[in-house]
Amino acid sequence: MHKINVPVLTWRYHRWWSWAYKIRSGNEVVGTVHLHWKSGYTSQSLASSGDGRWVFERHWRPFLFPPYKPIRIFAAESGSQVAVYKFIRKEYTLASTAEGVLMFPDGREFLFDADFWTNYYWKPTNIEEKPLLSFRPKLPVFLTYSGRIEIDPNAFSLPEFPLLVLFGCYLSIGVRSGK
Repeated sequence: MHKINVPVLTWRYHRWWSWAYKIRSGNEVVGTVHLHWKSGYTSQSLASSGDGRWVFERHWRPFLFPPYKPIRIFAAESGSQVAVYKFIRKEYTLASTAEGVLMFPDGREFLFDADFWTNYYWKPTNIEEKPLLSFRPKLPVFLTYSGRIEIDPNAFSLPEFPLLVLFGCYLSIGVRSGK
């Protein structure tokens, strides 16, 4: 994914029976996200690109507040944890927004901000809150399974770029679908 230099990628539902999504640069597939329930209240989704493969593991706690525990991210080959994402709800109004922080063991952090009612998109930023990517599903959100990923030119040089693209796509798809 580091070879990409276009300002926009797209993601689209690939197969209804497999919960597979493909991320494209034009006609070229540059990444995939496969949503999967592991058991009961746990999902383990696999995301891959030419730069690597990661597992996003999420536990859901029904009837508890907040309903989500942190999402843990593992390298698929080694099984070692590479990052953790913690949800933080900012406000509970009609124009509800949410955010979370993707944290790496070496202290690097990326803030993911979401606006569900007006645009329904996720926007990861660096610690200075400069937007790096924007994940925008096609509207109407409840009927669509595709969208755009808008990329700031500064994002391409980040070593985390492939993981940020795949994880942002996962949040756009997986959080909405419950997986």
